[in-house]
Amino acid sequence: VVGYDWLRVLSTFMVVLIHVNAGFFMPRLEEGIVCTEYIVETYINFITRFCVPCFVMLSGAFLLNQPKNSDFRWFYKKAFRKIVVPYVPVCIFWIIYWGIEDIAIGKDITSWLLRCIEGTYGNLWFMPMIIALYFITPVLVRLKSVICEKAFRNIGIVMMLWAVISQGSSSYALPYSIGVAFSYLGYFLMGNILHNLPVMAKPHVKCWHCFLIIVFLTVLTVQYRLQGHTFYQSSPYSSFFSPTVAVMSCIIFCLFKNLKIHKEIGRMAGKTYYMYLIHTIVWYGVLFFRKDWLLFGNEVLTVFFLAVAVFIVSYLGAVVYEWVCTGWCNRQIA
Repeated sequence: VVGYDWLRVLSTFMVVLIHVNAGFFMPRLEEGIVCTEYIVETYINFITRFCVPCFVMLSGAFLLNQPKNSDFRWFYKKAFRKIVVPYVPVCIFWIIYWGIEDIAIGKDITSWLLRCIEGTYGNLWFMPMIIALYFITPVLVRLKSVICEKAFRNIGIVMMLWAVISQGSSSYALPYSIGVAFSYLGYFLMGNILHNLPVMAKPHVKCWHCFLIIVFLTVLTVQYRLQGHTFYQSSPYSSFFSPTVAVMSCIIFCLFKNLKIHKEIGRMAGKTYYMYLIHTIVWYGVLFFRKDWLLFGNEVLTVFFLAVAVFIVSYLGAVVYEWVCTGWCNRQIA
């Protein structure tokens, strides 16, 4: 589905935008400085949150629809090549980087070890969760084959509702906590459920209705947060489960599934996983050379300009990185 390729690329850009925006937004948040830039960056920080849920739903849409994925040996071998092999070198990079950084600022080895054990590795907190979902995929495919469609749909809806309710009061110190992966199972199942729904009639008309719903919920939620309420902000993971983000993510997923987009973007979409892995390395590289970016005399424009630049460089880097990883896997098979 061409729409899914566009959603994958858009979600990747939103991930980049989250991290670039955070470089400007977080200092203001920590200092309690409220200004026009802070309000705009708060909205950016919120409306981009559909990216991770949509990534997970896209995985569920395709992985759970393929009966051959019920073969444990075959599926794990494929997942290892596509997911784990590219992930490990980036992990090693961050471990080495942090070690050098801690030595440079005079920290002892304890600080470095704690960061390694914590396992977030910047944006790579996502990886233990997605690996856990891949791990149980063969079980879910087998379950789907032995129960009726309605029962499978009900399980997905219950899991999604449970995740939204539970994450409102949950906090996790580690990205590989079982609760993190278990909560994202709701999005994983919902992706497959929404994917298998009939095609929407007149999607362009309903698009406007959905857009208005998203705008209303977003303004309501952000204004509530600007009043000082920590609404679904108990941990970095809970922010993806606020009712607004959950509804917004499902709506956006359905829209891209149903909209007829003729311009193909499959080549770039195929690189998005690698872009996700390396984009923070690119962003840290930008910050290393210059930290006082302010283009056009406007902070918000600077955020978008840098996000586009990091996105483009990450794509070019992803092309090279995929070639290296694919070549290594092919040599091992040979």
